[in-house]
Amino acid sequence: MADAAAKREARRRRILENSESRFQKISGRDTSDDIGNGISQEFFVEPAEEIVLPNLSNQDNCDFVSPVSRSTSYNSSEPVNPEELANLLRGTIGSTKPPKKPSLLNNFLFNRFIYAVLALIINFLIILKIDSPVGKSVITPFLLLLLPRVYILTTQENSPQENMMYAVLMLCNIRPSLISKLKNSYKIWSLVVDDFNIYIFSFVMFYFTITRHFIDYEEELAKLETVQVIIDPST
Repeated sequence: MADAAAKREARRRRILENSESRFQKISGRDTSDDIGNGISQEFFVEPAEEIVLPNLSNQDNCDFVSPVSRSTSYNSSEPVNPEELANLLRGTIGSTKPPKKPSLLNNFLFNRFIYAVLALIINFLIILKIDSPVGKSVITPFLLLLLPRVYILTTQENSPQENMMYAVLMLCNIRPSLISKLKNSYKIWSLVVDDFNIYIFSFVMFYFTITRHFIDYEEELAKLETVQVIIDPST
C-alpha cells in the first residue's frame, strides 16, 4: 500500500519536473530555484507596483465617464438645446389639451370646392362680357386665392407626430430646421399643384359645357343680323 502511494508521488513529481523543463525551454528562462511541492516559484509573480483603485464614495461618478463621440453625416454647429427638446417632448407626450378647432376662415379657404366656384364665376363673367377686377386673366384670380392658403399652411403649429420627429432628429444630432424647410417646401409644392389642377379642370369643364354654347349662340346671332342687313338694307 505504501509502495503504491510512493510510486504515485514519484510519478507526479516527474510529470511536474518535465512540465517545468518544457516551460523553461519555451520561455527561455533557466533558473536554479528549488521546486517546492512540485510547483515552481516562477508561477507566482509579485506585482511590480501596488494597484490603487479610486475611491468613488466621495466623488461624482460622472467624472469617470468620458463622452462618446458620435460621427454622423449631419454635424450640427450648435449643441442640442435642452429646453427646445423638452418643449417638443412636452408638446408630444404631456399635452392634454384638445386640439384647437380651425376657424371659419380656415375652413373656407382650405375647402377646395371654392376653386370650382371661382371657375364658375370667371365663366359667367366671360359670358356677360364683363372684365373681372383683375382683367381678362384666368390665372390671376387663382393666385390671389392661393396666397392666403400658402400663408396659413406655413404658419400652422406642428402636430404631435412632427414634434416627436424633431425630438428624435435632435437626439441624433441632426438639425431639425433643415427637415422643417424641406417639409414646408414639399407641402407648398403639393398645395400649388393640387389646387391648380382642380381649378383648371373646373374652368375647362364649365367653359365647354356652358360658356362655349353661349358664345356660339351670340356669334350665330351676330351672323344672322349681318345677313339680314345685307338682304334688307332698309332695316
